[in-house]
Amino acid sequence: MGTSSMPVGRRPHTVNKEDRKPFTPPYTIGDLFAYPEKVTGNQLLDAVSEAIYTHKFTTAKEVAEYLNLDQNKLNNVLQIFVGSTLGEIVSASVFIRVEKYLKEHPEETLDQVAKATGYNSKSAVACIYKRFGKGTPRAEETKK
Repeated sequence: MGTSSMPVGRRPHTVNKEDRKPFTPPYTIGDLFAYPEKVTGNQLLDAVSEAIYTHKFTTAKEVAEYLNLDQNKLNNVLQIFVGSTLGEIVSASVFIRVEKYLKEHPEETLDQVAKATGYNSKSAVACIYKRFGKGTPRAEETKK
């Protein structure tokens, strides 16, 4: 019996690392934020968008529990489809909600804004602004 000339183990790569194209997710966070007007067609993404939009959740844990899904598995899927975790998506949507509310109700205190947007304290609203590089909510008003 003769010996085989077939190599054992993994085949060598045929594409150089430098020539590989980076993976781009098929959807963006913006697709999720346009929920009422635009539906992505992906049942999971549409369910996440609907949960965030209609129930005004402020944490990823709340969204995962509402959808009855494991938060880590949901994060993994969202990383593939959107390129962001559930926490990043929820934080961005809350920031948009707070910013919109501040524009519509400039006379309200930060405590009132926090309560209206789903938070318990004004420090949580300030933290969201700080995270997205906007400084403080009231600093934005003085710039205008």
